[in-house]
Amino acid sequence: MSTAGRKTRIIRRVRKLTRFSVGAGYLDTRTWRRPSAEGLLWSMVNKRRLAGYKFQRDRRVGDDVVPYYCETAKLAVDVERTSNPLRRKEEDMRDERLRKAGVRVIRIPEEIILQRPESARNTILEELPVEQT
Repeated sequence: MSTAGRKTRIIRRVRKLTRFSVGAGYLDTRTWRRPSAEGLLWSMVNKRRLAGYKFQRDRRVGDDVVPYYCETAKLAVDVERTSNPLRRKEEDMRDERLRKAGVRVIRIPEEIILQRPESARNTILEELPVEQT
C-alpha cells in the first residue's frame, strides 16, 4: 500500500473517531460551540451538586412548566433573557401563579450565568434553606 493510501485511511479513521451521532446527522466535535446558559446552569444544579438538593428539569408545577425546580425547597429557577414586553408580562403572570402555589421563583440573567457562573450559583444557594428536611 502506498503512503498516500495509508494517510487517507488514517485521516478517515481519525474523523470517524472524532464525530458522534446526534439524531439522524453528525456533529463535528472539532467545531467550537458556545455553552448555553441553560446547559451551564443545569451542570451546576444536577446530581445534587448544590448543597445536596435535588433539582429537576422542566418540571410541571400546577399548570406551568418550570425549567429548574427543587421540590424539597419549593424553589424554581429560571434563566432571564432580554425579551419583548409581551413575553415578560406572561413570565410575570406565571411567576405570580407559582408564588400563590407556595413556590419561590428566582430569575437569573443569562449574562450572569455565562460570565460569572459562581455568582449565579451563590444566588441560588442563598435562596435554599440551610438545613434539608
